[in-house]
Amino acid sequence: MATGSTRVKVFETTARRAVVLLVLALAVPARAQDAVESPIARGADSQDWSGLASKNLPPSRIGIYGNLNWAGLFGGVLYGVTNRFSVGGSLGIDWGGLYFGSGSNGISSTIGINLQADLRYQLYRGSFVSVGMALSPGVRIGWRNQDTEPTLLLPLSMRVGFAVSNSVTIVTGIDLPVQVYFPTDEGQIVTIPVFGTVGVEYRRGGNFAMSLVVGLGPVFTFDGVNPAEASFGWTIWPGVLFTF
Repeated sequence: MATGSTRVKVFETTARRAVVLLVLALAVPARAQDAVESPIARGADSQDWSGLASKNLPPSRIGIYGNLNWAGLFGGVLYGVTNRFSVGGSLGIDWGGLYFGSGSNGISSTIGINLQADLRYQLYRGSFVSVGMALSPGVRIGWRNQDTEPTLLLPLSMRVGFAVSNSVTIVTGIDLPVQVYFPTDEGQIVTIPVFGTVGVEYRRGGNFAMSLVVGLGPVFTFDGVNPAEASFGWTIWPGVLFTF
């Protein structure tokens, strides 16, 4: 049977490898794309951005954002590295799980602290349609009774944005908020929600935006012992973003 120290070492090693691979996967193609494209081709515009990952922040621009979702409160910072790539991080607290539904039982702690990176890459940008992806690898430390329960977070999202006006963007896409949960007993639990998402963002001026995104879909749970289970889950993300 695995000891507590063994589980911690496995968790730390897995987390480090996942973060390094995700950063390289986004940073290398972003630099290569910027090296061969002109600013016009990239659609660079200091007033043309989105907080929902469909459009990237311009280079050197900083965004401060906050989200209130099921069931937690999150805040973070985002920095535009290139016209296609932004990087940042977030800190949050949740009470009882990161989404609602029977599949959320994989994370059963009553309260948890979340620390995540925020990596966003713009795949395509047009005058009306834009496509982007986001990765937010991180860790969640939860507490249940007297036990500490770590979770590796590997959420991936793909968003398509439609600029219906200068201030309103409609988004749709798919979210995969993957979680690898390390309970206090032996083993681990992997949950893979597959959420279809739809949302709207309203931007006022060049420095402020508010948004609302709803996601729902099946949740697949694997524990390595029992057959895979499928359930239903959903979540909602109201949020705000300030840039300067």
